[in-house]
Amino acid sequence: MPADFTRPSALIILGAGPGQVPLIQKAQAMGYRVVAVDRDPLAPGFQYVDTAIRTSTHDTQKILAILKEKGYAWAGVLARTTAAEALASAAAIADVFRLPGLTPDLIAISTEKSTLRVFALRHGLSVPTGIQDTGNTVDPDDADYPVIVRPDSTVTGKSHIRFCPDRAVLFEAITQARNASANRTADIGHYIDGIDTTCLCWINVGQAYCLAWWDELVGITAHCEITGLGLSTPSIIEGTPSHTRAEALCQRLARCFPTVNALLLLSFRINGEGQPFLIEVHADLGGDLIAEIFLPAAVETFDFFALAIRIATAGQTRITPLVCRPTALYYCPVDKDLKGDDITRTLGAIIVRNDRIEENLTRLEDIIELRDLRFIKRPLHAEWRERSWHA
Repeated sequence: MPADFTRPSALIILGAGPGQVPLIQKAQAMGYRVVAVDRDPLAPGFQYVDTAIRTSTHDTQKILAILKEKGYAWAGVLARTTAAEALASAAAIADVFRLPGLTPDLIAISTEKSTLRVFALRHGLSVPTGIQDTGNTVDPDDADYPVIVRPDSTVTGKSHIRFCPDRAVLFEAITQARNASANRTADIGHYIDGIDTTCLCWINVGQAYCLAWWDELVGITAHCEITGLGLSTPSIIEGTPSHTRAEALCQRLARCFPTVNALLLLSFRINGEGQPFLIEVHADLGGDLIAEIFLPAAVETFDFFALAIRIATAGQTRITPLVCRPTALYYCPVDKDLKGDDITRTLGAIIVRNDRIEENLTRLEDIIELRDLRFIKRPLHAEWRERSWHA
C-alpha cells in the first residue's frame, strides 16, 4: 500500500512487547505514525500501531527491505531492548535513512562487558580490571580475589551475576554466566567495594548532558548472588568530588562519539576513596521500572518516553538537569507490603518519598526483612553519605 503523506512522519520501533507498549503509545500521542517490528504475531503493542511488521527484530536486511517499500517519511528509530542484534538493526536503519541514533561501536560497548573494558582502557576511562573467559580455563591469582563473574553479553538484568570471594565457587559461576550470555562467554572482573550509581545522560555530537543521577541499591546474598533491592534519587554522590569526577567521565565518553545523538544510562561503581569506575553503558532505554514509575515519581512533570522520542527524532535541542525530589523505589512482591504515610504501592514495587534521602534509605532494612534476604554484603549508601566529604 502506498504511503499516506497527508499524515505526520513515521517512527520505527523495534519490538512490540509489553516493554515497548508505553513507547508506542507515547509516539502515537505525540502525533507520529508508528511502524513496529516484532516476530510475535500477537505482540500486545501491535494493537496501537499504524503498521505491524511481523518479523524478527534481528533480521536487519528483511526489515530494511520492508521499510523501503513503505515509502514513509521516517522521523526516527527506537529500540527498547538489550539484544545486540536488535540494537544493530536500529543502527542500520538510522544509517540507511540518515536518522539520529546509535552506532555499531556504541552498541558493542553497551552489550559486551569485555568490549567496554577494552574500549575504556584505550580511551583513558576508568574501569575495573578483568578478563574475558572464552572457554579456556581461567584461574585468577589469589591476590586478584574477590572477583565478579557476569555474562559477557547480558540477556536478563542481574541474573547469573556471582560474587566470588575465592576460587571455590569460581568455575560454577563461570559456567552459569557463560550459558546465560548471548555470546556464550563470561566476564571476570575485579570486585570493587563501594556503591553503584547511574546517570541518565543525553549524548549529542560529542557533548554529554547529565540529566539525573540515582543510586542502585544492590546487595550480595549468602549464595554469592547479586540482588537488586531498588533505586534512590538524588544520588548521594551529588555535590561531592565523586560527582564531579563521574560527570567528567561522562564527558570523556561522549567525546568518543562525535556523531551520536542518543539517550543513555551510564552506570558507575564508586570506591571507598570516592573514585568512579564506569561499569555499564545502557543503550536500551532502561528497565527496572525506571522510565515507567521511578523517574515520574521523582519528577512529576518528566516524561521519559517523550524525551526519548524527541531525541530520536532530533527534536530535542536543549534540556536542563532534572530536579528530583528525594524518592526511593524498592522491589517488593505483590503478596508482601509495607505500611506508612510515605509509601505508595505500584506494580511489583513500592515508592517511598520523604524530605530527606536518609529517611528513604531507612526503609532498606524493612525490604531486606520482608523479602527474607540473607546478605553477606549490603548496600553501603547510608554509610557512604555520612563520610566527611558530605560535611
